[in-house]
Amino acid sequence: AKAKAKAKAKAKLAKAKQNENLETTSAEAPLSRPGTSDGTGSGSGSPTEEILRPQLNLLWNYQSPLTVGRNVSCLAFNPKNPDLLAVGYGSFDFDTKDKGYILFWSIKNPHYPCKKIEIATGVTSLDFSQESPNLLAVGLYNGSLAIYDIREPGSEPALKSVHEKSKKSKHSEPVWGVKWIYTGGPGTQLLTSISTDGAVLLWNLKKGLEPKQIMQLKRITNTEVLQGSSKVDVISRQASALCIDFFQNDKTQQIYVAGTEGGIVHKCSVLYSEQTLENYMAHTGPIYSIKCNPFTDLFLTSSADETIGLWDHKSTAPVLKFKKDRDAVQGLAWAPFDSCVFASVSRDSSLKVWDLSSNTMLPIVQETVRPWSRPEGENKHQQTEQKTVISRSESPGLMARDDTGVGSPSSPNAKDAVDSIRPPELTCVAFAPESPVVIVGGKDGIVRVYRITNVGCMKNANLSAEQQADRLMDAVGIEIKSDD
Repeated sequence: AKAKAKAKAKAKLAKAKQNENLETTSAEAPLSRPGTSDGTGSGSGSPTEEILRPQLNLLWNYQSPLTVGRNVSCLAFNPKNPDLLAVGYGSFDFDTKDKGYILFWSIKNPHYPCKKIEIATGVTSLDFSQESPNLLAVGLYNGSLAIYDIREPGSEPALKSVHEKSKKSKHSEPVWGVKWIYTGGPGTQLLTSISTDGAVLLWNLKKGLEPKQIMQLKRITNTEVLQGSSKVDVISRQASALCIDFFQNDKTQQIYVAGTEGGIVHKCSVLYSEQTLENYMAHTGPIYSIKCNPFTDLFLTSSADETIGLWDHKSTAPVLKFKKDRDAVQGLAWAPFDSCVFASVSRDSSLKVWDLSSNTMLPIVQETVRPWSRPEGENKHQQTEQKTVISRSESPGLMARDDTGVGSPSSPNAKDAVDSIRPPELTCVAFAPESPVVIVGGKDGIVRVYRITNVGCMKNANLSAEQQADRLMDAVGIEIKSDD
């Protein structure tokens, strides 16, 4: 059975390489690594039309017995080694005693991680240091924060937050976002974190992990909710933050935006803690993801209200509102090689890639992620430990429906009918740093790797930052004003 599976994998890899050679865009660099292809994008029409049509081709999955049924909560590529991917796993249910994991995957072996870190609680956020790529900041579901030196063996962090009654030494609720920032010059790197307790903390690494609260987000009335919504009619009692990002073109990285459970985006500065700089009535449901464009002052938001918005931080009105999705949009990612390209993932298992220079209304390509299928030769009646995963809030103050076990290979209801399992709920998305490849994580514990073909997005990878900014501004109809 192993020989048969190996032969099948080789045949599929040969087919993927053949399709790659037929691509019309020579600027796209091939991902020349050994893969374990499980299939390619589906389509209809003549062979010529199939070749020219934009596609998402599944290259391989990152999965192992350890990840079966575990929720993939976050993804982070190492800035020095772009082939190294850190993946956080963990339940979002406070009552669940499941451990959390950080697994480090390499394309050299998609079936087993090259390093494993085991944690007592679920992992909710990750971020590698740009200045010291061996340092990985980790936010946890119990409100703690830790920093790991990935060069060291074992699961013990180099630094971790410690609870102290006399002062605020950690978050009191899950840490949904951690971000390294730079205040200028070597050795001036600091770490920030945000939580559903509404606090934004700035961590000093010189004497262990010492936090300083730089903002306490306060609840304000969301006028979009008051106008009426078929999806959300409950307003949160506190400004529970769910995501954070910093404007990357700001050399000192002083300005950041935070998305909340109440559907509001707050713009703040690390230098000013008295009040927010601006508030955006962005959505009528919780904001699950917020991403700043790496070349401009624009940012994206996605929400449980099934919409995506593009914003200019200088205006409280959206630049664009994209076509309403069929379910909550849970993850966003900008492409590092093209200012106009981004990806989104939804709870309905759909992955979409957008190119604003081609179409500002619809994605250029999309794929419904297929359910997990059992490898040939594996015992169909094999049972594994069932994991419980609870989704984030569907609306302010309300918990989402419990999808425990559905779409997971560990679900006991699926042992004899794997093909009848519905596609997995997608939770996060990221682009590979140097290839037209997008990575998605799901509630079934599988990280899927897709190649974007017949789009030509890599042809703009060598443009300057100014040219990238001009392309995006032209695409969305924003006039670029001179500093003079």
